[in-house]
Amino acid sequence: MSLRNTRLWVPALFALLSLLVAGSGTVWSAPAPTQGVGKRLVTKLLNAIAERNYAKFVEDGTPQVKAGMTKQVFNQVCDDISGSLKSGYTATRISKSVVQGYNVTQWRVVVKQGGNLIVTLSELGGKVGGFFYKPDTGQ
Repeated sequence: MSLRNTRLWVPALFALLSLLVAGSGTVWSAPAPTQGVGKRLVTKLLNAIAERNYAKFVEDGTPQVKAGMTKQVFNQVCDDISGSLKSGYTATRISKSVVQGYNVTQWRVVVKQGGNLIVTLSELGGKVGGFFYKPDTGQ
């Protein structure tokens, strides 16, 4: 897998960080609950990308995510990683925290054919508040 469009993750990261630090400041608190909701959401989002299914991708998003993830941006993400995800993958949570009430989890996505990914997901009440991916360079 190549990340031809690595410029895509910069706006995604900016959107995620702006959602997380907006307001009165960043607050770190107790760890997020078990990986159930996060695992379900990250799997749904990755499957939606593999299937190139925009409606499925934004279905559980907050209004801000739905507004920010246009079909054009979604299609660019799909062009970048959907082919690799179609070969199959496993996602394992590698970190978790709570930032301004959002459960923020990081996942190592091992792709059967292609490069691996690190995915960051923010979630609140079962709704996706942010999604970001980058290549897993193993560092």
